[in-house]
Amino acid sequence: MALLLGMSFGSIPVQAQNFAYVTNLTSDYVSVIAVSSNTVVDSVAVGNGPNNVAITPDGAFVYVTNASSLTTSQ
Repeated sequence: MALLLGMSFGSIPVQAQNFAYVTNLTSDYVSVIAVSSNTVVDSVAVGNGPNNVAITPDGAFVYVTNASSLTTSQ
């Protein structure tokens, strides 16, 4: 199961995922966490003030809304 922090864009059941995505509001990054080891494996730069994460049902794309810059990152 994917861990989503912040508001999701509707709940859609998905199969177990390998990664969780956590927004870091003050650093403008999203941390990618390997669920199996509970460790951060990557940090992805996004727009200013990332606060919401949505993952497509097939897990192919992750979208992040950026409150301060009024943008969406993929």
